[in-house]
Order: sequence, then C-alpha cells, then structure tokens
Amino acid sequence: MMGTLFFGMACSTFAADDVTGIKLLGDANDDGTVSISDVTTVLTMIANPAETGPADKPYHKKNADANKDGEISISDVTTILSIIAAGSGTTE
Repeated sequence: MMGTLFFGMACSTFAADDVTGIKLLGDANDDGTVSISDVTTVLTMIANPAETGPADKPYHKKNADANKDGEISISDVTTILSIIAAGSGTTE
C-alpha cells in the first residue's frame, strides 16, 4: 500500500501495510512524519538495543529499518537523512 507524505507543515497521510507492518518507512518514532527526531530515535536504538521507547509511543522497529536490510544500524540513519533531504517518504 502506498501513502503520501507532504513535508513543510509536517502533515501526512499514509496507510499501514498489513503484510509488513510498515506505516511510514523511516518514521522510527511513529509520529507520522520522517524528520530529524527519527534519526535521534534510531541512534538511541543502536546505542541501547533494549530500549523500547516511551510507554505511550514505543519505537517502531519496522519503520526504523529504513533500508530494509533486517537490522537497525547507521545505514538506516543515512537512509532516513536521504528521505528528509529528498522531501519525500514512502510506505513500501
């Protein structure tokens, strides 16, 4: 399933992928946007793999695996920065 992300005012629309569980690729903190806060979240996930995020907003590991290699790593940070720089997002 594809969604659309509109940058600027940080509003977005997207649909969850029922098969993979990915809502918005790169949106590690699952707030509906891909932003620098997702980079911070992924860095936290790398530094402390046991951390699951705040109780009200747990980390979204499938979104965090932005390069889809099955691991959360610095490569995902690079991919998220590329998504931000391009001004686009994807759900697949």
